[in-house]
Amino acid sequence: MKKEKKGRLSSRRKRSLRRVLIAAAAVLLVNRIFLIGLLFPIQALWHIEERTGTGRTAVVCRDWVP
Repeated sequence: MKKEKKGRLSSRRKRSLRRVLIAAAAVLLVNRIFLIGLLFPIQALWHIEERTGTGRTAVVCRDWVP
């Protein structure tokens, strides 16, 4: 009798972790290339600073609209 070779089956956790990592890498790559889908508000501030050429800026006060 021949023994069948058992291939390594990846567990559900490993497979899902791999998919999450691939999705995160894809989101970061698209974000870096196209500058869409900014993940944090500070990224929008950096983008505006870069576009207007003002250099580093700081938020002095916030004007909350009632």
